[in-house]
Amino acid sequence: MIMSVIVAGKVEDNVFDHLARLHEHDEVKMYPYKGYPVRPAGEVKYETAYERIEQAKVNLGFRVQYSESGDVMALNVFNQMFGGSAASLLFTNIREKMSLAYSIHSQVDVKNGYMFVLAGVDNDNIQVFEDAVKRELQRVIDGDFEETFVEEIKRNMLSNRKESMDKPRGLISLNYNTLLKEQSIKTPVKSWTEQLDAITKDDVIQIARKIKLDTVFTLKGGIDNDK
Repeated sequence: MIMSVIVAGKVEDNVFDHLARLHEHDEVKMYPYKGYPVRPAGEVKYETAYERIEQAKVNLGFRVQYSESGDVMALNVFNQMFGGSAASLLFTNIREKMSLAYSIHSQVDVKNGYMFVLAGVDNDNIQVFEDAVKRELQRVIDGDFEETFVEEIKRNMLSNRKESMDKPRGLISLNYNTLLKEQSIKTPVKSWTEQLDAITKDDVIQIARKIKLDTVFTLKGGIDNDK
């Protein structure tokens, strides 16, 4: 059995003794982390379910075709620019300017090469919404954004990381991700801050070109006539 126990906060010393009796090795064993295989996206798949809800919930699933070691940090920066923050393209253009979504955000699974865009949308606007998200992705691919936007996002990411390290949950998350990385990479890598500093506008463009829509899942209001 493989187990990692991470403890944060003010705890009594005997807690570690109890944890050691729960699961202990004479020697530290390191096992490489293996995520899902990164596969190329094929023809876009569409799935729809129905519930008694007022607005549709749309999840656009993308695959990210990793090829370089720096792609992980570039993807993190891209995600914050694309839909992972209040300053993002999806929030600013699709929610605020176009009023196509009640809520919208993107998130990435950097270990397995996935990105998701999730939103609450009117039933009549689902296709319009999908097309708008595709346009915003193409906008990044075309380099239709300023270098200053990239630097602003990077500053926000650094600030958020420092803030998260002041909270037990954030500290545990950071250390757990570091543990997975150490178990997966045999060669030394730059620190998180150094990797972030190195990201440029061109890096964001290059990672955007590796992101392909794979699946669209929609939870719609109403009744499925086929049921």
